[in-house]
Amino acid sequence: MIKGLLFDFDGTLIDTMHHFKEIAGKIINEYYSEISFERACELYFETSGLPFEKQIEMIKPNGKYNIIAVKRFE
Repeated sequence: MIKGLLFDFDGTLIDTMHHFKEIAGKIINEYYSEISFERACELYFETSGLPFEKQIEMIKPNGKYNIIAVKRFE
């Protein structure tokens, strides 16, 4: 009899980081074209582990489009 299930989607069982990095890179580059897609992916990866709203604030402090970018990402 199964008593429970464990779901672990933080990259341990299923590598989702690559997909999230690409989504974040596209969004960041779309709103802040001075940041290349490749650099945006790197910055996302460097700040991973934080909520995206904190990541985008580190990447683009007080950025005009941060709130919109967060809503799109989430």
